[in-house]
Amino acid sequence: MKKIFLLAACMASGVAWAAERSAYVDPMIGTDGMGHTFPGACVPFGIVQLSPDTDTIPHNVNGKYQPDAYRYCAGYQHSDRTIVGFSHTHLSGTGHSDLGDILVMPSVGPLKLNPGTADNPDAGYRSRFDHSTEKARAGYYEVTLADYGIKAQMTATSRVGVHRYTYPKSDVQRVVVDLNHGIYNYDGKTLWAMMRVENDTLLTGYRITNGWARTNYTYFAISLSKPIKNYGYRDMEPVKYNGWWRKFPINSNFPEMAGRKVVAFFEFDPADGNELTMKVALSATGTDGALRNLMAEAAGRSFDEVAQAASRQWDEQLGSIEVEGTDDQKTMFYTSYYHTMINPSVYMDVDGRYRGLDQNVHQADGFENYTVFSLWDTYRAEHPLLMLMKPERARNMVMSMLRHQQQSAHGLLPVWSHMANDNWCMSGYHATSVLADAITKGADVDADEALKAMVTTSNVGYLDGVADYVKLGYVPFEHSNTAASTTLEYAYDDWTIYMTALKAGRNDVAEQYKARARNYRNVYDREAGFARPKMTDGSFKKDFDAQQTSGEGFIEGNSWNFSFHVPHDVYGVMELMGGDKKFVEKLDALFVNDLPEKYYADNEDVTADCLIGGYVHGNEPSHHIPYLYAWTSTPWKTQYWVREVMNKMYRNDIRGLGGNDDCGQMSAWYIFSAMGFYPVCPGSDQYVLGAPYMPYMKLTLDNGRTFEIKAPGVSDKNRYVKSVKLNGKPYGKMYITHDDLTKGGTLEFVMADKPNKKRGTAKTDKPYSLTEI
Repeated sequence: MKKIFLLAACMASGVAWAAERSAYVDPMIGTDGMGHTFPGACVPFGIVQLSPDTDTIPHNVNGKYQPDAYRYCAGYQHSDRTIVGFSHTHLSGTGHSDLGDILVMPSVGPLKLNPGTADNPDAGYRSRFDHSTEKARAGYYEVTLADYGIKAQMTATSRVGVHRYTYPKSDVQRVVVDLNHGIYNYDGKTLWAMMRVENDTLLTGYRITNGWARTNYTYFAISLSKPIKNYGYRDMEPVKYNGWWRKFPINSNFPEMAGRKVVAFFEFDPADGNELTMKVALSATGTDGALRNLMAEAAGRSFDEVAQAASRQWDEQLGSIEVEGTDDQKTMFYTSYYHTMINPSVYMDVDGRYRGLDQNVHQADGFENYTVFSLWDTYRAEHPLLMLMKPERARNMVMSMLRHQQQSAHGLLPVWSHMANDNWCMSGYHATSVLADAITKGADVDADEALKAMVTTSNVGYLDGVADYVKLGYVPFEHSNTAASTTLEYAYDDWTIYMTALKAGRNDVAEQYKARARNYRNVYDREAGFARPKMTDGSFKKDFDAQQTSGEGFIEGNSWNFSFHVPHDVYGVMELMGGDKKFVEKLDALFVNDLPEKYYADNEDVTADCLIGGYVHGNEPSHHIPYLYAWTSTPWKTQYWVREVMNKMYRNDIRGLGGNDDCGQMSAWYIFSAMGFYPVCPGSDQYVLGAPYMPYMKLTLDNGRTFEIKAPGVSDKNRYVKSVKLNGKPYGKMYITHDDLTKGGTLEFVMADKPNKKRGTAKTDKPYSLTEI
């Protein structure tokens, strides 16, 4: 997927657009294998992601998990040969899933109202397709449905998905609207669905689902470019009690459709032309909200106008970073940047109304409400990147998290929230990190309000071992099978509360959470040299295997990786491991010693593609590890290993991502690392230096200033930093601050093929650590 292919594909689409930075975006990267990305159309941070779904593998059958569903977290797998249809909501890069709301599929020929199967597509409305007819770029997707000869084109606004279907000569033109389809679907997931035919070109309706988001309301309004000639529906699971609805011919040309498994069809007269444009607006508040969104964002605009506007939005957002490099490097960079701006997603109507966690409709006051906070992943780099490059959006996301906490029956900040629900996925209370990072970096957020939400969250005893953690200083293994990693994560989160308390002038709270931030020490076995789960009686778990990724007290990882998960106190954990020399030896061993397959065979989130030695880059808890050399006597090793990770885990290929992209976190790691620095410890104002990946980069910041990063001659051979200058002056520190970046300036690297083993070794050059040396 080279640049020349993308340019040709976009020009061939018939949609005029500015071939600027978005020309380097290839939405196909990561759509096969572990990436779990999707190729469809969206705009930056929009709630609509209009994309093809290529199969209907359920999450479970009669409660039994179906492992093949994992491949379809984003609805699409490039290796598939059929398309079921085009749904309007998708998560980007996740390792669990939901959504796939309001699936639309055009067809001709005999009416079919079930999706069929990959093995027997002719049994349903799905269609075969060929990748040679696919065209995917930022804000646009196109494919020819081979079984029907229909050209399908997709684009989007923030709240509206726009379809254009070009039909062949036929006796009938049709679209199927399947309100039962879903990603991670199962029998009974759709609790109820309803659709109304308001007139011959306008449909409204909703569906309520019970999935990862326990109670998800999706309202819609659909406008059609030509009148409906004939329509009907079938409820694939007829209700047990239909009352006096039985007096109506409800399945044919009846303007009100409802049920648990509603599949509807709408037919059009070919004499009215061979093109149909559908505009599907979404809302979480009601069909009136969907109609307002439709009128505000898509009324009176042609498909081409919407597609051109989507392209301009992407060019504007992507244009905040200018890079020089090879076409492959630019494609990987801008595709990664693109992936950091799909989620989180705006979650309110154009008038500011939104559905809150309490399931009431609220009015946003002084902020824009967002959803899809995959915080176990995204607190690490995704949110810090947004704080650097999109600070106003980052502030709105923080305000959304605070309102979430205030609407919570538990008083909890979000853990993993989407669509006015918390799905509680993963561990920690990492929203505290996002809040602390924003406050440390100057966001307009009330520190007292944030601190109150943080303290309340961190003391909800029934949250994943918190009561034990507060009482014992660790989560015991008898009570949690992820006890050790959860303890490590809570300790870091408590450090972010400590930092916020200092900002708020609450020294009493600060001292309490400074002590809690050292709780990581309670699960370190000095003799073994690893973090290790503890039992309630204070003893360590017996028969412990530090390489095993399942059943040893660590979530989606092992002790070899999680033992380094103390980003706020690197010198403290270094001391527990036996000092600088042993710390370096253990880091080296992690990267060079392969992890045998038996240690991750039962873990679907860890595969061979995710690994460099035993380092698990494909899962987030390890992302900071290559940068830990900065605290040691061998800081130059960061420069070596970061480039190794970038070369292996990020490739311009459909299988080019070495792990789930996780709502932009994997991509944000790449963006920061390409810049030459990384936020090892969000909540501090420091970015730890590595080495740039490309020779030149310019950041255009929201405040109007620019920051240039220069590394002439950088390459796989010349990957080592000989010297650095900041604004023309020699710079010896192993970190740069947020203020250094936002003031604007130039960071210049002199690169070499051999490491400068003296640079960055002085105590005064080292990054922050709670424990000082």
